[in-house]
Order: sequence, then C-alpha cells, then structure tokens
Amino acid sequence: GRRDTDEAGHNEVWYFDGILDDGGKFMVAFRPKSPYKLNEAGDEPNTNIMITTPNGETKQDFQSYSSEEAYIGNDKCDLKFGPHTAVGDFKNYDVHFEPVNGVGLDLHFEALVDPFRQGNSAVVALGDNDEYHYTDLNVPKNKVTGTLIYDGEKHEVTGLGYHDHQWMNIHPMNAWHHWLWGHLY
Repeated sequence: GRRDTDEAGHNEVWYFDGILDDGGKFMVAFRPKSPYKLNEAGDEPNTNIMITTPNGETKQDFQSYSSEEAYIGNDKCDLKFGPHTAVGDFKNYDVHFEPVNGVGLDLHFEALVDPFRQGNSAVVALGDNDEYHYTDLNVPKNKVTGTLIYDGEKHEVTGLGYHDHQWMNIHPMNAWHHWLWGHLY
C-alpha cells in the first residue's frame, strides 16, 4: 500500500518490467505524483507503459488522471488509475494497462524468489544529515505470463519479470546518477 505522502518532494512508484522469451521487453509504472511536478504538493496520478517488440520497435503511452479517478490501497499493492490496475501481495500480481491509445497489457506475475528489502526498514538514507530517504521493496524474479497489446493485435507472452515499490523524498535523478540498471536474482 501507499507508504509516503503527497508533500512537495515526495513520490512513490509501483514498477513492473520483464524480458520475454520472444525477445521483447516491457515496463509499466504507476505513480501518485507526476515526475514533472515532484517538487509541488498534491497528487497527479499517472501511469506509463513501454513495450519493445521482438523486432526492436518501441510502443509507449503515458496517462495522467485526477485524484478522483485513482485509487491506491493501504494494505497491499491495490492500484486503479483510470482503467489501469495492479493488484498483488509479494507472491502474485495481476497488472492491466488498458490500450487507450493502442498499447496495453494483461500480465500475471508469479514470484519465483522471496521479496527483498534493504535492512529491517528498507530505508536508504541520503544527504549530509540523512534528510532524504529512498526505498525499494522488490520481488526481483517472477514468472510472467499473459498478453501484450500493440499494432491492433494481442500477443501472448511468457518470460521473467521484476517488480518493485519505491517511495522517496528526493527526485530520483538527484538521488541516483551514473547508475546501471540490471536484473539480479
């Protein structure tokens, strides 16, 4: 569930990605605040999707919603941003991105490893006086099955996926720079 506030400088993200058996890739993310308005108070729920097809083409979409059009649960991953949803419990997740603009997905994530968090609290303190925090609770290896939607067609897929829930009071580009993204199991 939601762990942080809508104060200026704070945000969260529920992030899902995968590398598929057919050579394709995808990512989808849900955020209560726009990354472009991180330094302002208040929510502006948004979600985005990016699919890389097996032949290397990129398909993507970004959708913003009012707070009234979004729901974020408190007890578990339970998200509804407009017609897009993500529900899960560290063992199983179901993610749906409605193809409003022709790009979408319906995927099931099944954890193949236990969830991971840093230390006991999962809080990484940053800044000269630990005034900033950045967290990452994740399920780093999942079996992914389901459907990607692009080019007017449904594509059945299988592969390996990753999920994390992050919350922070610092812009990610200020917290992490010169970093490398990789999948570790």
